[in-house]
Amino acid sequence: MMAGGKGTRLSPLTEYAPKVMMSIHGRPFLYYLIKEYQKHDIVLSVNYMREAIKNWCRLTRNYLEFVDEPEFYGTGGALRLAKPFLHNKRKFAVVNGDTILLNEDLAKLGKVHDYKKDVATVIYAKDVLDGKRKHSGMYIFSQSIFDYVKSPKVFNIEDKLDQIPHKICESNSTFLDIGSHEGLAYAKKNLFREHIKS
Repeated sequence: MMAGGKGTRLSPLTEYAPKVMMSIHGRPFLYYLIKEYQKHDIVLSVNYMREAIKNWCRLTRNYLEFVDEPEFYGTGGALRLAKPFLHNKRKFAVVNGDTILLNEDLAKLGKVHDYKKDVATVIYAKDVLDGKRKHSGMYIFSQSIFDYVKSPKVFNIEDKLDQIPHKICESNSTFLDIGSHEGLAYAKKNLFREHIKS
């Protein structure tokens, strides 16, 4: 899970907290991400205000693995740093830390990836904000992805997709990007209320 960015689209809110710590119904967005993907091992790449994220995880006993970016490396550079945590995984998902794919089964997406037999599977879904189908901020990768992220030091995966053998998987799910003021407001108004009392 990628959570290293500064969240400039959410400024000035992100001057005080990183995106994954944006409060929704009194809990950080990271809480809902963990709930959504709790059946899986979670590795979190962090840079901007990393201690706020780590401290919350310690206090709430969410014992995640952390990848510390010494500087902002982008999603591609952060994935390269995460290799030691993923070397024994035949395949794994990468999720943007400001995006959530709602009510989707990662195991099912993994089977789709196996069937497509590519280095990367890019998950497309319907954006709840505008109803358009687009890249959801989630990928399923095979181990061979690490052959494609050796350089440069700083880059985003989406900017290098034309060099990575990949296919698109059309999910029936929807997704929300809370990395904008509109997305965060939508989440506060429409999502996650079932978690308030849990």
